[in-house]
Amino acid sequence: MKITKSELKQLVEQEMGITEGWFDNIFKKQKPAPPKQTRQQDSQQARQQDSQQARQQGAAEAAAKAKALKSPKDAVTYAIEVIKGRFPEGEKIIASDPISSHEYARKIIKGRWKEGEKIIASDPNMAQSYAQHVIRGPWPEAEKIIASNPISSHEYARNVVKGRFPEGEKAIAKEPQLAQSYAQYVIRGPWPEAEDSLASDAPAAFLYAKYVLNKGDFQKNKKRFLKGEEVISRNRRFWELYSKVFGIKKPGENVQPEGKGVQEEMFINKNKIMKITKSELKQMIKEELYNKN
Repeated sequence: MKITKSELKQLVEQEMGITEGWFDNIFKKQKPAPPKQTRQQDSQQARQQDSQQARQQGAAEAAAKAKALKSPKDAVTYAIEVIKGRFPEGEKIIASDPISSHEYARKIIKGRWKEGEKIIASDPNMAQSYAQHVIRGPWPEAEKIIASNPISSHEYARNVVKGRFPEGEKAIAKEPQLAQSYAQYVIRGPWPEAEDSLASDAPAAFLYAKYVLNKGDFQKNKKRFLKGEEVISRNRRFWELYSKVFGIKKPGENVQPEGKGVQEEMFINKNKIMKITKSELKQMIKEELYNKN
């Protein structure tokens, strides 16, 4: 008698009292397990991955190096941040820029770098900083260019020479607030040659009066800065402090006699302070009264 597979399955399950689905598991084909890799194959695969990563890393480094050789800024950045040391291939291009040369000398060479000094000496601020932070002392070869700039001259005098820098004083005197600082911290006393410039700026004039002429103590010394009173009076805050100390209400008021035999008063005319004798002042007042009448 012929029976189908499904009929045979049903008869067996009924006869043996087994659960449905058991017969299917008997005849289900098992998939063979994948072959295990040998140690040699594992090692070869790891070497291939390492080789690929090395090629990628090498390509990235080559690209970064090529970029670094295109500009001084990129070259010095590459030396500082990537190789963290000297970059011989990039030194020529670095030496073409004062800022990059200064950074390379200070952060990589950590001392004087002759190849970059010529270009550094062409920039007043970089030359001053190079003298201060790298040479750590005067740099006569660069003083001419340093003296052409008021800021670099002031910083060179204060932080490098640590005293007066005559070559740069002309430039410093043109900037009132730098002139005040120079008088206070470098000269440490009055600077008559710069007082016309100081008298053109309210903060500079006030600070010059307080910290240079009066050594920080108005009450003790009470030395007025007559040239600067007009400009100080234009600043309400400064004028309140200044006028209160000296008991004056307007610039040039109550000036004490100067010299022998000639008494002088200060006369304010169109925002300018002029010295005149007492007799000249009386004559001018008479003429002014006559004209009004």
